[in-house]
Amino acid sequence: MQLGQIQCWLDATEVKNDDDDNATKKNQPNDRDNCDNSDHAVKRRRLNPNTPPSSSPKNPNYNQIASPPKRPLDGEPPRRQNVQMGIMSDLSSPSFPSASEQSTSSSRRTSSPKKHLRILAHNPRGLDVRDMYDVKYIKARPQILRMLLLDIEAFSDGQGIVAKDAQDALAKAADTDDMFTWALRAGAVNLSDNKELLGRTPPPSAVRKVMKAACQCNTRRHPEANWNLEVHQRILDMAFRPQKETDFENLIDFMGCTTASIIREYGNSTPFNKVDFCIYVEPENDPSISPAFQIAASFVRRIMPQEVLGFTDFPPLDGRFITLSIATMKPSDHFDAAELQLAIWDMARWAFLRRLAELRSGPPNATGADANDRPEVKLPEFLPGIIVQGHDWYLVITTMEGDKTVLWEHVAIGSTRKPRGVYQIVRTLQYLEKWAREVHWPWLREMVKGIAEVYTGLPPEIRDEIWQLCLPRRVLEIDYPVLGPAWSEYATWQNGRPPVLTRVCREARRVAQRHGGFYRLPVTPSPLAEARTRFWHQLKLDSVHLNLHTTFSPSPGSDGLTPLSRALGNCWNMADSLSFTRELFHYYEDPDLENLHKVADYATLAARTGESFRVVFVGISIHLTTAQVTSSGLFGHLGDELIQRVDLDAFDVLKKYHRLFCLSQTQFEDDRARFALLSPSSPFRKSHRKWMRRAQSMLLASACNGPISAQEAPYLDTFWMRACCAEPWDRYVEPHDFLGSQLYAAISSGCFVPNYDNALVKRWIAGFPTLVPTVLFRACITDE
Repeated sequence: MQLGQIQCWLDATEVKNDDDDNATKKNQPNDRDNCDNSDHAVKRRRLNPNTPPSSSPKNPNYNQIASPPKRPLDGEPPRRQNVQMGIMSDLSSPSFPSASEQSTSSSRRTSSPKKHLRILAHNPRGLDVRDMYDVKYIKARPQILRMLLLDIEAFSDGQGIVAKDAQDALAKAADTDDMFTWALRAGAVNLSDNKELLGRTPPPSAVRKVMKAACQCNTRRHPEANWNLEVHQRILDMAFRPQKETDFENLIDFMGCTTASIIREYGNSTPFNKVDFCIYVEPENDPSISPAFQIAASFVRRIMPQEVLGFTDFPPLDGRFITLSIATMKPSDHFDAAELQLAIWDMARWAFLRRLAELRSGPPNATGADANDRPEVKLPEFLPGIIVQGHDWYLVITTMEGDKTVLWEHVAIGSTRKPRGVYQIVRTLQYLEKWAREVHWPWLREMVKGIAEVYTGLPPEIRDEIWQLCLPRRVLEIDYPVLGPAWSEYATWQNGRPPVLTRVCREARRVAQRHGGFYRLPVTPSPLAEARTRFWHQLKLDSVHLNLHTTFSPSPGSDGLTPLSRALGNCWNMADSLSFTRELFHYYEDPDLENLHKVADYATLAARTGESFRVVFVGISIHLTTAQVTSSGLFGHLGDELIQRVDLDAFDVLKKYHRLFCLSQTQFEDDRARFALLSPSSPFRKSHRKWMRRAQSMLLASACNGPISAQEAPYLDTFWMRACCAEPWDRYVEPHDFLGSQLYAAISSGCFVPNYDNALVKRWIAGFPTLVPTVLFRACITDE
């Protein structure tokens, strides 16, 4: 291969910077047209080995490391063109290269925003970027948007940016700091009569701290993350979390979301689809929220992509509605990149809102064949957003024109270079908070509630089926005996209340009453027992979990039944599915109890041939608010299935519960330690695998203590084996040496094991119930 040919090959695979404004590139000679320019090839910095690896089959590693050739095949365009063709191939929805393609080179990443904006401009469902003050479009603005822009422009001029109760503090600051003298000018145009601002204007000391941090970030060339932490977050705190208010009371709040990604159904994953902060609505802090809204929200969640009520699967935003997004960048970054970030994010948000509107409009009218014969549901007229470039804050607006998103740029809000600019920014954010609370959130709330109302027009039999689908499938956790010492794990009262469906409407209540009602455990009446043994139960839908611990084991009662045997009998009458604690198979020595209950308990289980039982190894309580339980989707469609059982090896599901557990800081340390036990590498995992053999041994011991037929008796001679016995003649245990409670002690100590080659052992094990290791999660409501 000649040197010039190598140069051609390298040039064909090299990614060039296609920024049209790059003057350096314009002045470079075009060496691609002269592939034989050996001087240029010699001077080119070598980035690859002198000799490309052989692609001949003679290479012994050829079959192992074969990969697509870097030389383009005949008729195949260079790789750079392949990437562009991939972007343009699907015009039905915006499409971008993958993250790996985007990170190919820094020069390519620098030019990408302009390239993507250009591509989106030609996409029928893409993006147009327009000037906010283009005279062609000013008259077409909706009235509500015109009023919003006029008010924000007034704030940009310094009008009404501070509350009257802050006037004295500002005047005092102006006496020692010339940067605050604007507050002393005649006319007091900077003061606002709005009573909602009282106590919400930040003090001069806080403003000085923000300015100092911004100055440091700018002069020291801090990265974007430092700007977010030191400057932008402090300003958002001033606007949304005033010092005199508590965070949990805020209906509108903010959070950082630099790692939040868009769900695939609403847009493609690219390096430009992330923003830095989100302003969101916390529905649980809205006192007007009703059970009807929770029903509708849970229903909408079930039919949305990935069962997420939003357009991002970012866990901290689950169950919260985004109202405003903020994209930040360093002073030296290109404004186009931030515009692209915010635009793609809002395009996904518009797609989510359109999906809500389609559900709200309902199915086509039953009297018409046209699918468009449905009530019109209007989308919001605009969505505001904010771009921050170093010191400077800008307002941008996105609107919809058919299937295309329009980004309107931009209105200067304020700057952190001066105190007045900081107050302008804070006042604008407070104004947008009011818009979110009084305009956007009511639209979202009524949209979600209206989705449930749409289905009231369906035929009665279809509505009945829908209500039946909303019935919970609950696990009733019962402490038996009720007055036992397992109160610390008691949850029957919480999970035994009537389902949420009984509080939605009369029609839904009738369906719930048809499938369930109040049930009372057969125990000795007492005030405490009365309160803890009467609960709502659905015979064909619910299952039961017994919180029976070996720390409470009295002798059999007058009926001859042990507590476990009596409880198992009661629960089998209540539900088909049953679980109990792992402690059932733990042997413990207590001379006072003399193991009177063991034989009966294991015999009761051994008799349930062909059935399946869940055995709870770990129980974890998760303390959450009602809204967190409902929005998580992990505790039933409507959040009233507060006890959940998960297979011990279902790692994907366990991770979801762990993420939910980490949302709250009020969790107990004991529960955090139990989560550590569930790790795939935990020693606990190794020990639980031995549990099945031990459980089988206990059940086999119970069967040996029961009636034995004449045909089965001979098999007992080789039924049990001594563990680690080297002498064949002393390997088996005589039947008469292995009876009563001594049998359980010997098995528990590991001295003797069943002979799994014995035909009777095989037959009995095949008939024993299936025991499934399980983790039990309890949702403990903290706001009741």
